[in-house]
Amino acid sequence: MATSTLGGPVAYEQSINPDGTYHYEGELGSFDYDPAVFQVQTASVTMEDGTPSSVHVLRYIGKETDGSKISIPEGLTSGHLMFANTDITSVPKLPKSLQNADSMFQNCRRLRSARVAFPASLSSAAFMFANCGSLTDGPRMIPGTVKNANFLFAGCTQMQNTPVLGNGIQYGEFLFANCKSLTRMPNIPPSLRESDHMTYDCDGLDRVARERQAARVEKERERMEKKLDRPGFLAQAGSAFSAVMQCHAMRQMGYGFIMAPL
Repeated sequence: MATSTLGGPVAYEQSINPDGTYHYEGELGSFDYDPAVFQVQTASVTMEDGTPSSVHVLRYIGKETDGSKISIPEGLTSGHLMFANTDITSVPKLPKSLQNADSMFQNCRRLRSARVAFPASLSSAAFMFANCGSLTDGPRMIPGTVKNANFLFAGCTQMQNTPVLGNGIQYGEFLFANCKSLTRMPNIPPSLRESDHMTYDCDGLDRVARERQAARVEKERERMEKKLDRPGFLAQAGSAFSAVMQCHAMRQMGYGFIMAPL
């Protein structure tokens, strides 16, 4: 088994297995992978303070687009940018070892389905599905083990379901921004610390809110009409109104309520 140490942001070890697969040991985890399907690359990124940097990523280079036929290596801890900008149409099963899924499927324009279970080890999923404009079917739930969900679905204009947000999520800024097809407001878990602009530019939610308000107004109008149409209601209302006016007139003339009946 040949072993080599490759340079980069952080050095890692990679060796060739007897079956032709590669074994990786480094910042991305400890796993075996097919070099015809995945490749270790160096990606340029911008840090939070705006400074440029570079990181190692395991990039998908295969031709298969059906996620159910793609196997992500178990032992991988970071899927950062793995499928970004590819033609994948559905999300593969996520390995139990996955801890970081930042931008994992970002800009996958043909991705339609993301009904996938998040592993308990996953703690960061910022920008995971950002700008997946064809995504209609998102995950049922984002578990509370995911602390960072900033921009997770930003730009998913066709997504129709609103995933449940688990208690434990701390950051959800712009989480559903520009998700124009959503019709159900997301729940807000008590653990959430930052959620600025979570539903920014969600036209569908605004439309549903207006429709619900209009429905409440119409229901109240119908209720009042039925009440007004009730036999004797107008007469009773008139009598009551007359009694109130008589009492008011007596007060103006100096009579109290005890003197009025006398």
